[in-house]
Formats: sequence, C-alpha cells, structure tokens
Amino acid sequence: MLQLLKNLYATYRKKLLIKWPYYFDKLRGKKIFKTKDLKFYADKPYHNHIARALKKDKYEDEVTKEWLKELPGKKCIFDIGGFNGYFGLIAAVKNPEAKVFIFEPDPINARHIEKNIEINNLKNAKLIQAAVSDKQGELVFGGASGGTGAKIGKGEQKVKAITLDDFIKQENSSPDLIKMDIEGAETLAIKGAKSLLEETQNLTIILEVHFDFLKEFGSSEEELFSLINQGGDFACEDLEDRNKATYHVKLKKCYQQEKQT
Repeated sequence: MLQLLKNLYATYRKKLLIKWPYYFDKLRGKKIFKTKDLKFYADKPYHNHIARALKKDKYEDEVTKEWLKELPGKKCIFDIGGFNGYFGLIAAVKNPEAKVFIFEPDPINARHIEKNIEINNLKNAKLIQAAVSDKQGELVFGGASGGTGAKIGKGEQKVKAITLDDFIKQENSSPDLIKMDIEGAETLAIKGAKSLLEETQNLTIILEVHFDFLKEFGSSEEELFSLINQGGDFACEDLEDRNKATYHVKLKKCYQQEKQT
C-alpha cells in the first residue's frame, strides 16, 4: 500500500511539474523558446517542458554531444522519431549543406516540427509525417499524443507507414547519419532497411534501445543487433549503461578500407 502511494505521488508530481510551467507560460502568451542555435514552438504541455529543458541545455546532453560530433561532412541525415524535431533541426543548422528528413507520425508533434522548421527558416529540413516500419501502408498509432511515448499498435489513430528502403528509392537520398528513437519499434524499422544497411558503406546510427518496449513487439535486443549486423560489420559504442530501461548506442559501419588494414 505504501509503495502504491509512493508511485501515485511520483506520477502526479511529475504531471504537476510539467503542467504548471505550461499554464504559466500560456497565461503570458509565451509559445516560442530560444536556445543558443534554435527557436522552439511549444503550445502543448510536454513540448513546453522539453523546450524549457532545451533552453537550459538540459536535454539528452550526452547523446547531443555525440550527435554534434557526427554532423560535419554528412550529406543526408534522418531523424526518426522526431518529437519536436530537435535532432533534425540542430543537424540542419550545424550542417546547412546536408539534406535533413525528420520522421514523425504523431499529428501534434508533426505540427510542432513544421512550425519549428518555419520559425528557424530552415530550407534543408523536411518533415515526413509517417511511421517508419517494416512495410508500407497504414498502422494503428497512439498513446501519449503530443508527447514522446506514443507507439505503433496502440490507440485508434491510423497513420501512414513507410519503410526506409522504399523512402530512399522514392527520394533518391540515402542517409549517412541516422538517429532513431521509436519506442520499441526499432526492429520493425531495421527490417524495412535491409538494402540501406547492406549498401551504405559510410553509415552511423545513434539508436535508443527500449528494452521492455521491444518485448511488446515480440522482439529483443539480441534480434535487433543481429539484424543490424546482417547488413554489415557495425562497431557498437555504448553511450549509456545497458542496465537502464532505455539506453543509447552509436553504431558505425566498418569501412572496407579499414577491414583491409
């Protein structure tokens, strides 16, 4: 009983910490937040929460450092599971010569990404409002709409689904840098990227692995990494402790010339 009360307290405390600043800013009419490099539009509670964190440089610090290190020289960048578009937007600013595609199926999040592209005047960034999966068509998608926890297979909302291989053929643009954070559907996305993994020699993937969420899709960490390495030899660097429920890794394709030395 005591543990239940503690859990309830923690849940409602978190909601209060997110919603109170949002309503305060709403009363002031504040919807745009400026960081060192970007502006962020936020008219929903969780978007407001993340925009405030970004303004204070307190959002996924270690992952951002690795992302920034990988940006120079990249020609085509995919941000898969965009939420407000942060990783794609910062890529477009720091590497203006690159094409940047931000994939996000949630309508509220997609609207925020479009607005963020507009207010930052980014001509090299494009929203793709679709879920990335192992087949094209439509998928049920839902959950925490306007947040970061919505998933394929949840809710009643139908969204467009694409595969990376089909998208690359359509756009004639193959990425050399990918960030992927899609709440356990990573294995599905990788299954739809067989040609990309096999044919792209210069490829870096920063991947968020959701240990428990993978199980909901009938998958596992072992299957996910096995599928990735079927496409080639990827060196894997842990960016966070793998004992956490979610953790980030950086995967780099081993180049042919490196294998020969």
